Amino acid sequence: MPMTYASNIESNYKTDTLALKPGGKYLVELRWDKYESYSAGSNAVFIDSISVNFTTSGSGGGTPGDSITNPIVVSGTSANGTLLDTKDVYFKYIVPTTGSYTFTTSASFDAYMQLLDSSQNLLAQDDDSAGNAQPKITYTLSTGQVVYLKVYGYNHGAGKNGPITLNITPASVGSVPGTPSVSVGSPTTSSLTINMSATGATSFNVYRSTSASGTYSLIASGVTSPYMNTGLSSNTTYYYKVAGVNNYGTGAQSTYAYGTTSNSGGGVTPTTIVEDFSDSSFDPRLNLSLSGWEYDPSVGSIMAIVAESTASATLSVDIPSGAATRTLTTKV
Repeated sequence: MPMTYASNIESNYKTDTLALKPGGKYLVELRWDKYESYSAGSNAVFIDSISVNFTTSGSGGGTPGDSITNPIVVSGTSANGTLLDTKDVYFKYIVPTTGSYTFTTSASFDAYMQLLDSSQNLLAQDDDSAGNAQPKITYTLSTGQVVYLKVYGYNHGAGKNGPITLNITPASVGSVPGTPSVSVGSPTTSSLTINMSATGATSFNVYRSTSASGTYSLIASGVTSPYMNTGLSSNTTYYYKVAGVNNYGTGAQSTYAYGTTSNSGGGVTPTTIVEDFSDSSFDPRLNLSLSGWEYDPSVGSIMAIVAESTASATLSVDIPSGAATRTLTTKV
């Protein structure tokens, strides 16, 4: 860079006034020259602190929109600016309410647009989606968020400059989802399925705890119903709350619902029944006979008929749901 100005600082401070170009970039370099006559000691220098402060006066602030530090502030749904040849023009927008916003431009030249956050991170960009060589960006933003619209001629090409209008279509007025209803079911040894619904919700955030009154941590966001929570421990109870989400924000959390994962043993504990009869036996002391054990799949039971010459009785055993096998042990 060519040197614009040089000055010695021989006291505690020095003020210089320079004519700078709007939008220009300047480097301020501070250095110590040990050969100057005012050096202290033997080639020594002592610096406690250095600060450089800038102020502007007159028209030195530049034209609004010529930099991100001097943007055109948008009030309402549109703003006008002038793009200089091969340069950029910046618009600043403070989001009034959460929702989906659409940004377009109107200009006589081929324009390109970028949406930046307050740290100048690129959120979105576009070239010709609005037609007539004009850009269009649609993006969901949050209440109070500060964003910048950077507009320039396509490829910063020469001759693509002049008056330009930024148009904003704000989010439609609406409300966050209502309080959801939630249930937990379909347990396996390592998963539970959460079913949820809420008025106005397009997706859900899911929160989990290991106790009803414990801390509920976010485990999933932007999911739909039903949602399967995997990677859980067997034979463990988990508690869940959910919140509905839409373009207007996140609604209230539900009351908790809980579920318990299955036992990793592979089924329920078998039931053993001991009777004083063996299959198809006859006991002369009781004058009773056992016609045999039969499994009735329609009712999930094992049944035996015990008969006597003048009366009969039915012994019925319900098999627990989920049992791996149905085995009956008899003992004479």
